[in-house]
Amino acid sequence: MTAPAGKHEWAHMTWVEIRDALAANPVVLVPLGSVEQHGTHTPVGDYLATEVIARRVAERTGALFVPTLPYGYSETHRGFPGTLTYRPETLRATLTDLTDCLLEVGVDHILWLCGHGGNVPIIEHHAREMIRNIGIRTACLDLWRLLPVGFNQALYGQPAPQTGHGSEPIGSVMASIVPHATRPDLVAPAGRPAFAGLPARGSQVEVDGVAVHVYPTSVDTSSIGVLGDPSLSNADRGAKILDYVVDACCKVVDWYATIDTRVDEQRPGQLDFLRR
Repeated sequence: MTAPAGKHEWAHMTWVEIRDALAANPVVLVPLGSVEQHGTHTPVGDYLATEVIARRVAERTGALFVPTLPYGYSETHRGFPGTLTYRPETLRATLTDLTDCLLEVGVDHILWLCGHGGNVPIIEHHAREMIRNIGIRTACLDLWRLLPVGFNQALYGQPAPQTGHGSEPIGSVMASIVPHATRPDLVAPAGRPAFAGLPARGSQVEVDGVAVHVYPTSVDTSSIGVLGDPSLSNADRGAKILDYVVDACCKVVDWYATIDTRVDEQRPGQLDFLRR
């Protein structure tokens, strides 16, 4: 795929350039990430990875991308130094204000590139309110969930690699894009995450094989904030992960650009039908 001519980074464009670029009704990418602990060896600024992905996708597809929102909802990790978190209502308000500005200048193809899972439900709430109240359908890509099981098995050479927060895929991705900031010398064995003597996974524990949400923090389940095997991280794997995610995002951008996002125009007469 050949990169279209022109600028793609919103922050590096003048208002005249933005006006002219918007005349073609491009997809506008909104990258989001977080600033939160990722174990002892990986820096806290995972939003940097989302920014790299947004830039590569925009250059390949002709989309524009606005500055990355670095902070997200990271409440579960705030027990470790370095985590900076928004409250859910703060993130919602930020998304609303940003969306209002984009809609005001005629943007109607907004694609959220989300590099932090804690933001996903908040984006969904906002997106559904946009459909109901404004009649515009946005789209979201949960970036690290784009990696299929088969890809991970081949990448790590294992049938069931121990991935998870504080290990993979972020560990390898950050080793690829900011090698000077990673600390492979501080990699420590994580052990199996547990809470109250029970196996833990995210917000859940297993009680005699039954998963129940008890919402432990990452401090509660791991002394170093890691849920997988941090020794799997390396820059070569990170480059392959980025290539896969960028390819997947480009496919979605090309498709999303072709659909009508104005929901009210897609379903005329719906209210009349509901009133029968």
